[in-house]
Amino acid sequence: MVENDFDGIIPALKAKKFDGVLSSMSMIPQRAEQIAFSSKLFNTPTRLVAKKGNRILPTAEILKGKNVGVEQCTIQETYAKTYWAPKGVTVTPY
Repeated sequence: MVENDFDGIIPALKAKKFDGVLSSMSMIPQRAEQIAFSSKLFNTPTRLVAKKGNRILPTAEILKGKNVGVEQCTIQETYAKTYWAPKGVTVTPY
């Protein structure tokens, strides 16, 4: 087992620093052009989380004017910037 930063997984795999990757990496066209993906090993659904008692729902209308943190370079960041940011949601990648 080799620990690696997420943003360096594809370059390290291509450089043959390891033979395979066990990760929750989503298969998107840009990645599929560079590396081969197996079938899914597990499914990790995306969730919007908030402080207990908050009635936030994952819609642009409800999130308008709010700040949503996302993990950078993920499908969640892409989704939030594509569908929520243009409608007034501040998307902050971490």
